[in-house]
Amino acid sequence: MAAFIIGTTVVHGDRPKLDTYLRLDRLVSAADLDLAIEAQVCINHADCLDDNCGYADLRQAAETHHIFTTERDRILCQSLQHSSQNQSQCVVGVVGVAHVPGIVQQWNSDKRGSTHVHPHTSAALRLQAQSGGGAMQGVRRALLERFIELSCSSAVVADMQRHLSPLPAEAVHPYALTRELYGSPRMLLAMLPQEHLDKVREL
Repeated sequence: MAAFIIGTTVVHGDRPKLDTYLRLDRLVSAADLDLAIEAQVCINHADCLDDNCGYADLRQAAETHHIFTTERDRILCQSLQHSSQNQSQCVVGVVGVAHVPGIVQQWNSDKRGSTHVHPHTSAALRLQAQSGGGAMQGVRRALLERFIELSCSSAVVADMQRHLSPLPAEAVHPYALTRELYGSPRMLLAMLPQEHLDKVREL
């Protein structure tokens, strides 16, 4: 609102959310999503406990991190670079704190010669569509929803659920079982390192 009041141009620098939803849904394995959930649980508890959880790093889930963070870091950085080239005044980027290190790294690398290459194709990590529909599709969808619930607002979760295609009949039961398992407090506590469990007991 402040930008509109003073007549500043506002640019949406991220890619459409649907692109991210679809890539996560189709290209990330169940095993990688499990690692992503574990990492995000540790990150969330570290924030609550005001503790630097050195072993909580989404990068341990290489596929999820690549789509959810790295690709979008590149897109956001390219948007800032493009805006700065077309503006004579200061450009301000408003991004999530998790994207700042990647944007800074990309900016400082000064790879302007490759800024026109789409980040999906320039990615070092080769992602392939996940095979096995049916049951595994339900498991992956449930894990993806749980990860998004742990890392984003409820509005983002609802938006993703609206946009992703319905599951086939054979995937519904595995989806429900996986949602129940990964939604239980016992499962989430089992993902925490011993040091954090000890602190939880002290609360």
